[in-house]
Amino acid sequence: MTLAEAALLTGAVLEGEPDRLISGVAPADEAGPADVCLVDWTEGHDRDTCLAATRAAAAIVAPDYRAPRPGINLLRVPGPHQAFLVLGLELWRRYHVLPPGVDPSAHIDPLTRLGDDVHVGPHCVLGAGAGIGPRAVLHPGVVVSPWAEVGESTILHARVFVGPRVRIGRNCIIHPGAVIGFSYRPYPVGADAPVKPPSAGGVVIEDNVEIGPNSVVETGESRPTRIGRGAKIGALVMVGHDCVIGPRAELVSMVGLAGGAEVGPAALLLGQVGVAGRAHVGERSVVLAQSGVTKNVPPGVEYMGCPARPRLQWLRAQAAVSGLPGWIKRVSALERKVAKLTSGGESPTEKR
Repeated sequence: MTLAEAALLTGAVLEGEPDRLISGVAPADEAGPADVCLVDWTEGHDRDTCLAATRAAAAIVAPDYRAPRPGINLLRVPGPHQAFLVLGLELWRRYHVLPPGVDPSAHIDPLTRLGDDVHVGPHCVLGAGAGIGPRAVLHPGVVVSPWAEVGESTILHARVFVGPRVRIGRNCIIHPGAVIGFSYRPYPVGADAPVKPPSAGGVVIEDNVEIGPNSVVETGESRPTRIGRGAKIGALVMVGHDCVIGPRAELVSMVGLAGGAEVGPAALLLGQVGVAGRAHVGERSVVLAQSGVTKNVPPGVEYMGCPARPRLQWLRAQAAVSGLPGWIKRVSALERKVAKLTSGGESPTEKR
């Protein structure tokens, strides 16, 4: 976009070249000729040094900021940080939301339903009966299986796989390599041939959900695996069959949910947390990194450890464990003294 558009978007007053093109945001000391930087007031005197040496196309500053040198394009706005975020988000959207069109290399079944202004990138495969909502964007190599649904304005990045009976809502972002709707079920006991039982529950992803790269969501067996509105799923996350993730919940990278686990609304699971099958994490609870949840976690608490327990309880237990070597030495010394006393090797009077 141009600096004039950026000023209109952020409500800033532009001092400089209105037609100057920008394509990204960056720190002042790393910005290139097409970036906009932010003058952070917490940098103290270093902010002037950084801005004087920057190669950025423009800087977002407070209304009363004095530039260290002439010739710097300035976007003056009362809330520089908020303006910086708004501008960065819009530039990201323009970079990832591609113009409408269907690449000639894409394979689209005649029964596929394409909405208005859809972008289908190179080598995409869309199965029979799949539905792609208006203004959806499919980056190169996306596979949408038969009878799957992709909602309006949803972005599927490169090599995303969407399985059968998957319904993805509006304004979702699925990052590269994610697999939404795969079926893993063990063979029936006593089966002579590798016959795989069907998984017919499907997957339901509600609006405004973001799923990180190389994450996997398994198809439900007895019910749809469900991810609630506004939930955030990090990279390399495994969501098992029949799981339910509540609205606005957040699963940081490498979290694993076993089949039937539930995560309540606005709950937070930090990196490498594991949740056992059918265990429930309560609303607005926090489970700290590398914890193992084996039983239900109440709402509004902070748990940690393996097995996970209330944070203070876990810290006290760890403190007790760290003090065990000292206690063992003291008990051993007492045992030796008692042995001497009982064997007659040392009298109580001599001891005193």
